[in-house]
Amino acid sequence: MAFNLAPVVNAEETNYRFIGIQSKNRAEWVITHLANAHQSITTVAFFDTLGPDAQKYIINQTEMTTIAVSKDYIKGLATAKISDADGKLKTLENIVVFESDISDEDKKLCEEAKLTLYTLDDLYEKGKKVGKISTMRQPTKDTCASFSYTSGTTGDPKGVKLSHGMLI
Repeated sequence: MAFNLAPVVNAEETNYRFIGIQSKNRAEWVITHLANAHQSITTVAFFDTLGPDAQKYIINQTEMTTIAVSKDYIKGLATAKISDADGKLKTLENIVVFESDISDEDKKLCEEAKLTLYTLDDLYEKGKKVGKISTMRQPTKDTCASFSYTSGTTGDPKGVKLSHGMLI
């Protein structure tokens, strides 16, 4: 919240905050999802089977500004943003990387793509400095916990909204 990584997006007369996550299964994926839930941020999971066109479509549809990833996804995201002729990645501004050892090549690509690169450790350190945030956004059973996109057999991916109440 201190970095404003999930600004409000109004869609369907509802205010959402989105953060994407893409990586293989790992603790940081779950930690990010739980942090999102604690602040009523909607997690959008990206799966490798969706492909780059679907990824662009989802980022554009949700107006997402931030995606949390393992470092092996940095190059693909930065390259896609650099070559984004149709403007579907115009809202993507930040990448949060689970690892701290980011290559100089990836850093340079992100700079060229005008993407701000954070590590999860950066967020932890900022959290220690800020302390407890007084404006917690506790979810209700109706708060949207995640958008789950399917590859769809016809056309663009379809998003399914899962509320906190559905997950209990």
